[in-house]
Amino acid sequence: MPRKKKPRPSLKNPRLTEHERGRTQGLHEAGEGGGGGGVSARDIALLTERSRDTVGRIVAPPPPPTKLKCPGPPATLTVRETRRLVREASEGPTKAPAPD
Repeated sequence: MPRKKKPRPSLKNPRLTEHERGRTQGLHEAGEGGGGGGVSARDIALLTERSRDTVGRIVAPPPPPTKLKCPGPPATLTVRETRRLVREASEGPTKAPAPD
C-alpha cells in the first residue's frame, strides 16, 4: 500500500506566485526613489499578508555566483614550484652530464 503524504501545515501560506513576487518587488522599487519616504519591508509585509522574512528574501540582491572547483586531483606542484623548475631547466646545461 503506498504511503500517504502529510498534509501541508495550515500555518504556512501557499508558495508565492510570480504575480505576488512582482508586486512585492514593485512596491520595494517604488520606495527606493529619493526623498526617503520609501515602502519598508514591514509595510510591504502588511500589504501582501506575507512575513517580513519572506519580503526580505524577495527584495534582497541575489548572492554572488560561487566559483566552481577544478575537477581532477590536486596539482602535485604549486604554480611557484612549476615556475622555478622551468627556470632552472632553461638556465642549466642543454645536455645531461656524462655518467662517470
